[in-house]
Amino acid sequence: MSPMAAILSLPLSPLCSSTLPLSNRASASGSSSLAAQNSRSTPVSSSRFHSIVVDRTSSSPSRFLWKQHTGLRMNTEGLAKRSRDPQIAAQERAETVKKTRNYVAATINKPGVKSLIVAVAIPFVLGAIDGLANSPNTDWYFGLKKPSWQPPSFLFGGTWSILYPLMGLASWLIWAEGGFQVQGKALTLYAIQLVLNLAWPVIFFGKQNLGLALVEIIALVVAVAATVKAFQPVNHVAANLMKPYLGWVIFAAILNANLWYINRNNSTAVVEQPHAE
Repeated sequence: MSPMAAILSLPLSPLCSSTLPLSNRASASGSSSLAAQNSRSTPVSSSRFHSIVVDRTSSSPSRFLWKQHTGLRMNTEGLAKRSRDPQIAAQERAETVKKTRNYVAATINKPGVKSLIVAVAIPFVLGAIDGLANSPNTDWYFGLKKPSWQPPSFLFGGTWSILYPLMGLASWLIWAEGGFQVQGKALTLYAIQLVLNLAWPVIFFGKQNLGLALVEIIALVVAVAATVKAFQPVNHVAANLMKPYLGWVIFAAILNANLWYINRNNSTAVVEQPHAE
């Protein structure tokens, strides 16, 4: 067979597919696109998939890095500007001090803070004045016979300096539950025991009367116990703050009774004075 005959004998379908009319091509492309939509397993072109991945991964990180770089540069410039300008730093410090003062003032001026200060100060200040006016540093007190288990004198002052503020705080907690209009009974008992507390040094050290001081301090124990009982249903924290005070008053009453008993035959102690030569 001649070469020309061989060429002519080739099938015409592959060649004719490229030479189809435009209308046939459009119909062919439409059918192919419809087939691609109906077939879910048709893979996406690798080059197209690669371009999508590159576009989605390269653009977002670039914007993120640019924002980070810009923010870092702005922060660096701000720090450098503040370090170069001491006036700005001084203004910032002044604003900080002003804000702190305003915060402290607002805290103090809050409802209840001033009343808390007053409630704590009342027993503490009155107790300090009473202690100075009726000091145990007298010849009469040093001449009394004392039990071996009596604590040193400085322990009494340190203990009262703690108990008085706790007492005032407890009274404020009760007052905060409605004031005298609601908590009149509990606050009245508190006032009674405070008066008895301040009266004991006057009788014991001022009047130097151990027997009357013992009666008075027993009444004080009863008044404090009644105050604790009245505080308990209103505010258990306030009642617990009064319990160390109650325990100390009971101890003081036992000590007072012991001093009265061992000095009962000599109510006024006599301190020996050196004889003049």
